[in-house]
Amino acid sequence: MKSRKVELFIEHHYRKYDDNLPIWVALEITSFGFLSKFYRNLNEDLIKHFAKIYYKVPYLYLDSWLQTLSNVRIVCAYYGRLYNKKLSFNPLLFREDIKTIDNLFIFAAIYITQRLLTEPDLLQI
Repeated sequence: MKSRKVELFIEHHYRKYDDNLPIWVALEITSFGFLSKFYRNLNEDLIKHFAKIYYKVPYLYLDSWLQTLSNVRIVCAYYGRLYNKKLSFNPLLFREDIKTIDNLFIFAAIYITQRLLTEPDLLQI
């Protein structure tokens, strides 16, 4: 979001919620790297619950996936090459996925993104 749009977005929600900014609004304007670090700094029980309930994966997988996507996002931000690029962090993949997906390359990150998208998210694409 552009700076002025972000300001209007925050002002709108600040007024709407009686001078309180909802956490989802604050998270909406943070960077992906911050979200990844925020997730890793949560209580381990909360992380396990979050990964199990919302993504139906063990928490170690979700942590590795977020770290992978954060690194890919950094490459994109600096106009780096993704084609045939080895990932700087190799994500954990399930045994059945490793048979068809090499976790060394960008396709693993694309696969992870698809796994993390919820059904309503997929309908918006």
